[in-house]
Amino acid sequence: MGKALSEVEKQEITATLKSGLSQTATVKKYGRSAGLVNKLAQAADIDPVNNRTAQANEARRVYCREERLRVNDLLFDKILQMLNKCTKSVDLRNILVSYGIATDKRILETIEEPSFSGEGNAKEKLLSILLESTQSGSTNSGA
Repeated sequence: MGKALSEVEKQEITATLKSGLSQTATVKKYGRSAGLVNKLAQAADIDPVNNRTAQANEARRVYCREERLRVNDLLFDKILQMLNKCTKSVDLRNILVSYGIATDKRILETIEEPSFSGEGNAKEKLLSILLESTQSGSTNSGA
């Protein structure tokens, strides 16, 4: 049987879990059993799945953002080239669908905080961003 858990160590482990460190890493850091760390996480109402999901979403949101914006700019240039050569209505429809998807992706990349809590709703927020981007012509800028 291991040494008794002090109140200070209990608080440190709980704070470490709340900061986002996984239970496995916390076990290794403090040299305590997985069961004990899991029990402390449950007592503190820390959901390891949601905690890791939030971290993964944040990483995806910021990882290679500049590169994704650059590729999106190239896509807008290519759509413009294709639009100038378009002669059939079916081709126009396909180009416009591609443009719509590229525009949606561009808007999502330019939103700093993906949460729409606060004033208004998501639809209003997206509409205002779209209107701003079309009025300023920023959809085809160098980001």
